Amino acid sequence: MAITAYLFRLDAHGEAEPPRLPSADVLHGLSEHLPGGEWLCVCPPGYCDLYYSGDAPPSLPNAATMLRAAGIMSATVAEQQQEDGKNAVSGFLRIAACIADKRDNPHNIEFYQEAFVQALELGFAGPVFQNLFSKALQLFEKVRAETEFAQFAVRTETAVRELAGKILGDLSRSTVCVIGYNRTADGILAELRQAGIRAVHIAGDIPAATVAVLPARTTHVRQADALPSDMDILLACEDSPAVEKLLVNRSGRRRSTPLLLFDLTGNEVYCRKLRERDDLYLYGNADIRGVIDYNRTERRHTLQAVERLIEQATTEFYTWFRSDQRFEFAGMLGSDSRMQRIFQLVERIAPTDITVLIDGESGTGKELVAKAIHRMSTRGQRQFYTVNCGAIPENLLESELFGHVRGAFTGAMADKQGLFEAADNSTVFLDEIGELPLHLQVKLLRFLQEGEIRKVGSNTTLRLDVRVIAATNRTLADMVEAGLFRSDLYYRLNVIQITLPPLRERRGDIPLMAGHFLHRFAQKMHRDIAHFSPEAMQALVSYNWPGNIRELENVVERAVALSIGKAVSLYNLPEPVRTHAPTSEIPHLSATTASEEYLTLKDIEKKHILETLESCNWNYESASRYLGIGRTTLWRKLREYGYSPE
Repeated sequence: MAITAYLFRLDAHGEAEPPRLPSADVLHGLSEHLPGGEWLCVCPPGYCDLYYSGDAPPSLPNAATMLRAAGIMSATVAEQQQEDGKNAVSGFLRIAACIADKRDNPHNIEFYQEAFVQALELGFAGPVFQNLFSKALQLFEKVRAETEFAQFAVRTETAVRELAGKILGDLSRSTVCVIGYNRTADGILAELRQAGIRAVHIAGDIPAATVAVLPARTTHVRQADALPSDMDILLACEDSPAVEKLLVNRSGRRRSTPLLLFDLTGNEVYCRKLRERDDLYLYGNADIRGVIDYNRTERRHTLQAVERLIEQATTEFYTWFRSDQRFEFAGMLGSDSRMQRIFQLVERIAPTDITVLIDGESGTGKELVAKAIHRMSTRGQRQFYTVNCGAIPENLLESELFGHVRGAFTGAMADKQGLFEAADNSTVFLDEIGELPLHLQVKLLRFLQEGEIRKVGSNTTLRLDVRVIAATNRTLADMVEAGLFRSDLYYRLNVIQITLPPLRERRGDIPLMAGHFLHRFAQKMHRDIAHFSPEAMQALVSYNWPGNIRELENVVERAVALSIGKAVSLYNLPEPVRTHAPTSEIPHLSATTASEEYLTLKDIEKKHILETLESCNWNYESASRYLGIGRTTLWRKLREYGYSPE
């Protein structure tokens, strides 16, 4: 499997820039040109990037025409570049993490995140780009935390923002006026908006797209004479006499605050004339270029450290990419797109102390997710504490959670440390939180809000630092409506919600997990068992698994214990699972495949997909839902089998 990048720089004089997020219909159309594998389309302003991961990278000799036909862009392609393998990976990391000079945009990480989430939702991206994007996020944060690389702006827009911040300080109290308008002013205003500029006044024609992103306090006047003189920043995009008039008016008011003038006209004679004044900070195009040149020099001093971080991230990615653990994350398995999104979310929230609510049916792995969040957090070296709120009698639960003092109640012969006190500076996992009695919900809410507890029978308040992760197999929102769960506690717990899908909705992961459990139990029991028979695997995939992953694990353990030989047969499975075995031969299998004693995993996948399509009367939408894959992935599979989706 290879990774290929197709990078397009668009002509600034083209008809239009590409959309930041192409529509789903456009991307489905583009998928016709990208058969098999995973892919990602990113469209930051002025560029269009395609990243592909698969067995056979597509050849795109006339990619610009193809992109225009797909509706991705209408501008002219000024430059086209193709990178493969390690260069494609390191290039992705450089651009996404905002450390590539030619593509230096402080918002690249946002463009890539939006594109990745969209591709994941539509089924185009999977574990490869999940891991690659996670590496880009880590690199982005490491470069800023461990080097000074990001402190030096190398774009006009960011250099102007940097200068304004150094001279004026807090930009949230500053006002900017603009005379004339051009693309550079557009980018500068976008940067100043990010910095929280207070108000904007513009004399000139404004593109409609710019109006939508300007600060709320923005005024547009017909003549420059109507601009207010009490400004802090002036962007001069044309050498208008109104600039000098504004400066004279402002001087007449004798303001003590500095005025920062950026002359973007490119007229050096006009700039020299303005420079004769001594009541302003003036930066012309040459001055801004000088700042950028200085910053580039300073960046080179930190480049060696940055290159080491890029090389480290690339090596880590390829170590994972070439391993058998591509679908494993923190002890969990899943190639399903929903699980990949959960893995990404866990990785992002783990380093924070944010409260998490995990819901899903019993056996879907809620405790595994909680443990993963704990292990990947700053508290990961400490013990992980867990309690099942429904397994402890109500009269003992308060003492178990909050502790008690001697004599607090009959039988309290000594002080007892509660779970929260024991877990100070660590993580507590409250399983089945829906079973918590109402009077204890009040105490838990206070602890979440204030970080304080009182032991039963004590008047002393303890302040603790504990991260709380809660889980439930019930719908708490319904319990709130029924008066069985406090609404304030529900909203306090539900800061981040992770919903785990049941196993029957991610059938594509069943062979992966069954194989993992088979290998584990075969080693544990010292059995030489290598795989499942085709009939046994079909039964596993077809069964609805009311007990979810926990039930699958128990079924595989039982099967390994009963098996004789190198394969788990259909008759080693329990009767409820056995009844879901296929009852007839599946058509469309080749004679060679049908005559073999055992089918490969790919053959089993093919059989299951064709069976599902037959049962759904070849309705792609329904079949995709039952299979737990995107429709585009289903079309790609059919092409591999020699079928036309039409």
